[in-house]
Formats: sequence, structure tokens, C-alpha cells
Amino acid sequence: LSSVNQVFAYVALLEAGIGTATTTALYKPLEEKDYKKVSQVYSESIAYYRSVLKWYLLCVVAISFLLPLALNTEIDYWTIFLVICIQGVSNALTFYFVSATTNYLLAAGKNYINVYAHVIITTLTYIAKIAVSLLGGDIVAITVSLLGINALKCAFYWLYKKLKCKEIKVEKVKNKILLKQRNAFLIHEISGCIFAATDLIIISIFCDLKMASVYSIYAMVPTAISGIIGQVFNSCTYILGEAYSRGDNYGYVHDKFNTILIGCVFCLYTVAYVLLLPFVSLYTKGVTDTNYMNKYLPIMFIGIQLLSSCRMVDGSIIKIALHARQTINRTIIESALNLGLSLILVQFIGVYGVLIGTLGALLYRSNDIIIYTNKKILMRSPWKEYRLYLINTLIFFIFAFLNHYIPINACSYLELLLMAMIVFFLISITYFLINFLLIKILNDTKNN
Repeated sequence: LSSVNQVFAYVALLEAGIGTATTTALYKPLEEKDYKKVSQVYSESIAYYRSVLKWYLLCVVAISFLLPLALNTEIDYWTIFLVICIQGVSNALTFYFVSATTNYLLAAGKNYINVYAHVIITTLTYIAKIAVSLLGGDIVAITVSLLGINALKCAFYWLYKKLKCKEIKVEKVKNKILLKQRNAFLIHEISGCIFAATDLIIISIFCDLKMASVYSIYAMVPTAISGIIGQVFNSCTYILGEAYSRGDNYGYVHDKFNTILIGCVFCLYTVAYVLLLPFVSLYTKGVTDTNYMNKYLPIMFIGIQLLSSCRMVDGSIIKIALHARQTINRTIIESALNLGLSLILVQFIGVYGVLIGTLGALLYRSNDIIIYTNKKILMRSPWKEYRLYLINTLIFFIFAFLNHYIPINACSYLELLLMAMIVFFLISITYFLINFLLIKILNDTKNN
């Protein structure tokens, strides 16, 4: 399922750029309460989504026939075929009924609606997986149950739009001119997809699905934390959009937002690093198909997430300030580095090579984004941001060093939970105090 989902992440590139362009185009009219313009942008967004739907379904059919031939697995051809077809139909429903509304809620500062829906749907998804498995259903039956749950999500968004967004009037679109730089955003989305989806696909093809399972299990915790951070960040990004649209002391808003985010992010990923191996040990207890314990994978997975987090705010303002077109060549270089290094190194060192390829590309692009944003948009030296990242990185390595000499072992999830509470308390206090001091310095600088 993880491998199939990664492939669909690539198919979703057909609509990539529409979402980012929609959100960016909505910030100013929402700030000015110009709902006629909001309706025009929303209508244009729907028109774009629905115009590419037929190509999406065509890709689903093609992948359904071809992907089972490429995967190194003992699962039979027609089982994989059916899973891909059903998953494709499920994604197409989201494409048609949900995407434009979620983008509007994001820009309007109402992403909490998306979060509530996501939490409920995710919970129902896990309940369905467990229930169907206990009843003896196979992977196809599980996928059918997930299609039903996704249909419920589509119904919810349709009703919410009808009842709660009456100020938006869907109009017939004559000229699609409002979603500026959509194609530029598309290139950036492709790069993001290569970063997010390439690793597991390469491992599935060049290694095997057992190694893909190892990768997926170590990615579980960092990916879950990344999802939480992403939801919170997306819920607050409209603050950056509104502040930039007003042009009122944006640099101060940018720095304060970034300092709070980075402090929270480093805190969470430091806790994750300390507890990841004990968690994997418990999670794979009794599983003998392959060796899941690996002391090098946690630092690599957490390193990827930390590097990604350091570019979140700067990457957002590049989009908000409509600098996507000016930075296309840089994101292409990142994608080429990621793919090239991963494909070469996987031949020699397997999963490590894929992760090193991702880390190398991230190291280049994260620094490039920080430097570009500060010099070209904020018109200042990037040293202020680098100081923030270096201080938090130093704290991370201090805790990683201590964990090396004081490892954590847990015999049960309850014991792991109790240890996690202690670890989180100690780590969060440290990050809070140091980043609170940084914010105080920032406030003093503003007042002066």
C-alpha cells in the first residue's frame, strides 16, 4: 500500500500547482473581503481541477496494468491491479469534490476544518483496516472499505461548502487568468513529490518490498510528526500571507513565526530520535521476515525532517511573494541531485544510498532557499536565520550524544509512554527556554 500510494503521489502532479496558485491568489481578496474576486478564483480553481480529471483517470488505468509488472513482490498481478484501480477512483473523487474547498479554507485561516476532517477520516480508515482484517478480508477488501470512507469525506466537504461558504458563488469560467504562476508552482510541486515519493519507489524496485517495509516502519514516526507539523503550519500560513499583503513590518512577523516553529519542530524531532529505536523494537517484536533494528537509520530520517523544516517558512514566502518562477532552476537542480545520487548510491549501499541522496539534495536546496529568501525578498543577511538553526541543531546533537551513552529500552508500550513523558519534559524545557530567549532578543531588537 505504501508503494502504491507513492506512485499516486506522482499521478497527483497532474493537479500540482493548482492548489498553491489558488491559495496564493486568495490571500489578498480575502484580506480585502472582496468576495466577488474570491468567487472568481475559486471558480477558476474548480475549472482547472475538473479539466485534468480525465487525464488523471487515464493514468490510473495505465498504472494499473504496468505497475504490477515493475514491483518485486510475491503478491499476484490482479490483486495489485484491483488495489490500484480502486485507489485511483478514490483519489479522483477527492480531486473532483474536495480539493478546491480545502484550498479556500487554507487561505481563509479555517484549516482547522480540514484538520478535523482529516483526523476523523484517518481514525475511520484505521478502524476499517482493523475491522476488515479481523473479518478475514484481503488487501482488495480493505481498499474497497477505504473508498467508502473517502466518499463520506467528499459528502462532508460538499455539504460544508453549500451550508457554510454561501459568500462564494461558483461561476462559469471564460478565461483562466487569475491563477498566476501555476506552471511555475507545478515545477516546485514536482520537486516536492520527488523528495517525498522517490525513496520508497526506488527501494521497492532496486531492493525489495521487505526493505521497503523497513524503510516504511522507520519513516512512520517522522512522517506522523511531519503530518502534525504540516497541519499546524498550514493552519497558520495565512498569517504570513496577510502580513505580506499588508506590507506591515513583515520581516518581524517572519522571524517570530520562524523562531516559534523551529523551536517546536526541533523539540519534537529530538524526542522522536531518542525514542525511535525503542519504538521500532516493540513494533516489530516477533516479526522474523527481516531484521528491522538499525542504529543508523534514525539519525538519517530525523536529519531529513530537520533540514526540511528549516526551509518551511522561507519556502512559503517564496510562493506568497510570487517568486516561484525565479527559483525554478534551483528546484530542478534539487530534483536532479536527489534522483541522481539515490539511483547511483542504491546500487552500492542500498537504503543508505537512497537516504544519503535525499540528504545531499536537501542540504543544497534548504541553504539555497534560506539565502534566496533573505537576500532577494527580505533584503537582508541570512545570518540571523542561520544563528537560529545552528543553536537548535547544537541542542539536538547534545541530546543525541547523551542518548548514545544513556540508551532507552522499553519492554512495553506503557513503559515507553512513561519514558517518553520524562524525555519530552526535559527536552521541551530546554528548547523552550533557549528559544524564548531568542524571541525576547527579537522583541528587544524591534523596540530598538
